[in-house]
Amino acid sequence: MQLAWITAPVIGGLIGLITNSLAIKMLFRPHRAVYIGRFHVPFTPGLIPKEKERIASAIGEVISKYLLDDATIQKAICDPKIREKVAVHVHGLILRMKQVTISLEVFLDQKGLADPVNIMETGLRNSVGDYVTKAVTESDLVDELIESALLSVQREMNPLVAKIAKNPLESAKPQIIANTKEMLRERGPQMIGGYIDEKYSEICDYKICDLAELAEKHEKEAIDFLWGKYVYFIEQKSAALLKALDLQRIVEERINGYDVAQLEKIILSISKKELNALVWLGGLLGMLMGFVNLLF
Repeated sequence: MQLAWITAPVIGGLIGLITNSLAIKMLFRPHRAVYIGRFHVPFTPGLIPKEKERIASAIGEVISKYLLDDATIQKAICDPKIREKVAVHVHGLILRMKQVTISLEVFLDQKGLADPVNIMETGLRNSVGDYVTKAVTESDLVDELIESALLSVQREMNPLVAKIAKNPLESAKPQIIANTKEMLRERGPQMIGGYIDEKYSEICDYKICDLAELAEKHEKEAIDFLWGKYVYFIEQKSAALLKALDLQRIVEERINGYDVAQLEKIILSISKKELNALVWLGGLLGMLMGFVNLLF
């Protein structure tokens, strides 16, 4: 009788340990279905290999909808800590630039960026010239300027002459406005482009260190401006970008791409402590059941 008080709990504990350990093993093993002839051995493959695609789909859905939803990702990539890192990086870049004494033109040439930057400048010049010209000629700005100019001319005239010239000037005003707009359409892009080219040439002649000094004076304003544009872009476009990215599909394909042995290794590395706790809990429950059997 005294021996039973020892053996029953020990045997119950061993059974609990073995059954829980076996149950955990059967989550992964065997990795493939086992057949004896045409007979399919039950419980093969293991639960996780058998339901791998469904599990991958469920994990992908949970991650994309609840863990890494649009709001969470947007908040993460707009975190103030990222702004601080950007500010530190920009400040460091400015400090390094202050040590460079060559001109911007030479610097771009050395880095192999001269041609791409020149192409960008040409595209900017043409775009800005066309845009500004179109905006001015399609607005009421020219009309208002001509109106103001004619009124100024009349005020400077002799009152008698102004009175005589009033009607002819009013009659000529539509044609003056039309001619002015036509002249702007023809010469505006070239004039604006020439101004941009001139300023671009001036900037290219600046030394890198001089540009760095100028940038340092407006460093905070520049970072605030760039960060504001970045946050605005993320807020406006993140939903469309994440939809195009299709995070759920990426996670699902990634999990399905793992070999079952790799997947087992990953899961065990994450939850080894908890799974071992379940094994020992099974042993403890087995011991308790052994005691209970003795009591009844």
